[in-house]
Amino acid sequence: MIKWTTSVGGRVGGAAPLTDSHLQVPRGLSCTLSRQLTNRWPVSSNVSTNWPRSTGLSGKPLSAALTGWKHSGAAGWAKSGGSVLVTNGPAIEIRGLTKRFGALEVLRDISLSAFDGDVIAIIGSSGSGKSTLLRCMNLLEVPEDGQILVGGEEVRLRPARGGGRKPADRQQIDRIRAQIGMVFQSFNLWSHLTVLQNIIEAPVHVQKRSKAEASVEAEALLAKVGILDKAHQYPAQLSGGQQQRAAIARALAMRPKVMLFDEPTSALDPELVGEVLRVIRALVEEHRTMLLVTHEIRFAREVASRVVFLHQGQIEEDGPPGEVLQSPRSERCRQFISSQLRG
Repeated sequence: MIKWTTSVGGRVGGAAPLTDSHLQVPRGLSCTLSRQLTNRWPVSSNVSTNWPRSTGLSGKPLSAALTGWKHSGAAGWAKSGGSVLVTNGPAIEIRGLTKRFGALEVLRDISLSAFDGDVIAIIGSSGSGKSTLLRCMNLLEVPEDGQILVGGEEVRLRPARGGGRKPADRQQIDRIRAQIGMVFQSFNLWSHLTVLQNIIEAPVHVQKRSKAEASVEAEALLAKVGILDKAHQYPAQLSGGQQQRAAIARALAMRPKVMLFDEPTSALDPELVGEVLRVIRALVEEHRTMLLVTHEIRFAREVASRVVFLHQGQIEEDGPPGEVLQSPRSERCRQFISSQLRG
């Protein structure tokens, strides 16, 4: 699988498929793109594209937008100051994932992948399996069936006594989990530690970084999320929005390749939601790879490169925000979005 991105202000690959009929592809390089990019737009010279505004290609047909791009060896594809990079696989991928709790099947044959810089908003009604999906990605839950790959490395699972599966290599799980940052609904900060201590705990004890180095980085992260002045306070002394921003800083402190957000604003008072969304929006601008479970439909439309709608443990819609949120094919998806916007 190959993902095309651009260093000139956005994710070109998130907008339209590219094929060797439009580019001078180096011999032996496959241009098969991920399913979510190719199943929405047929490859055609008159396909209207949705390129990021900063590329200067917005609104141009696919063939016109790609005119003049040339391969430049190790530097990738280049044109007028920008470069197109090739990524050989997803940052995180699940294939045929099924999760059951007893007789209840919560997720059924889910396949989903996120490439570097993707922002995938996962929406759906309560009980549709959204949070369980993220917990499986982070190995907090072990699926009964299916594969989980992080950076192309498959998580090794083996049969467990009494049924189901369990990790085959605990060291691999710890190493892979360190590459995935997760922000929970309920903050999950340690109440007996200050904000700064919460943030440096994992870098020091898991990654074996020095306390001095971890503290410097933690303070920079707290400044980024706007609560550096709260570094030496305890979680109980912070508002809900401040606690969630501290939780985001804690996740970032592990330098993850992928960030998972499990409804990060659902436990907040309405007046505090905006401060957390501003932090997430800033992370989007840094082109971080993120999967975001949310009921904030307008925010998803603004920041997501893809939207996935889950219903009864299955993916019912998967595509760009303009398609899923504005012209959904599924009646259930249409009803869900309408109810959220009315609320």
